[in-house]
Amino acid sequence: MITAMDGAVDMEARRALLPIANGGESPEHGDDAPAVQTALEAARMVWEESKRLWAIGAPIALSTLSMYAVSSITQMFIGHLGNLPLAAASIGLAVFATFAIGFLLGMGSALETLCGQAFGAGHVAMLGVYLQRSCFILVVSTALMTPFFVFAETLLLLIGQDPSVAREAGRFSLYILPSIFAMAFIFPTAKFLQAQSKVTVLAWIGIAGVLSNAVLNYLLVVILGWGLAGAAAAYDISYWFIALGQAAYIVGWWDLVRHALWYRASDFDFASCGLENRLES
Repeated sequence: MITAMDGAVDMEARRALLPIANGGESPEHGDDAPAVQTALEAARMVWEESKRLWAIGAPIALSTLSMYAVSSITQMFIGHLGNLPLAAASIGLAVFATFAIGFLLGMGSALETLCGQAFGAGHVAMLGVYLQRSCFILVVSTALMTPFFVFAETLLLLIGQDPSVAREAGRFSLYILPSIFAMAFIFPTAKFLQAQSKVTVLAWIGIAGVLSNAVLNYLLVVILGWGLAGAAAAYDISYWFIALGQAAYIVGWWDLVRHALWYRASDFDFASCGLENRLES
């Protein structure tokens, strides 16, 4: 039996992606736009599609670049401390942090598909449930990766790294561990917003995170002279700033938060995460 919701979704799926330019007549052969007849029509269609792509893609790209910029700015400030701190930070960021970021980003990308399907089907209440599950799974995954950061010095020594570099890199890797937990929230909340085309806020939060990182590095490394620990603190704070900013926007913007987000912990079915128990409200 086809429900009213199924019918609405079916009508939405059939809706043209581009406005019909032939006086309102329906396009033939199921196309989403009339056939291009002239070069001018082709140019107009390319322009319209480009605007739509840039409106969504540019903020996402800017947000992603901001994530990498935090790491780059941190390394630039550490470079003023000397060769040894720079080598240690480069290993910590390029090896341990990059591994964690890649793993968490891959795990969090599943939320983009799930939230996109739920939002397109009108099952808005499931968005928060998916977000909860993703955050929980990524936090657990980060906790399982913690030994790699705690024993980073030992691992580097086992592969023949210079003892002094291994010691500083191990210390720096331990310092940046809080930022990895922040990423366990950054990626799910970002995919949650992207699925609903709320991407502009991601760019602004990312830019604010980069600016805060530059200011904090200047304050902690240059003015206060905290060295490698100060740079790591600026790195951690910047990522937690981004994580909390995205979470605050979701709580403040999403009018259905009281129905489907953290306020309904009883809806968080841990059995779906592979566990046998579930929380009692």
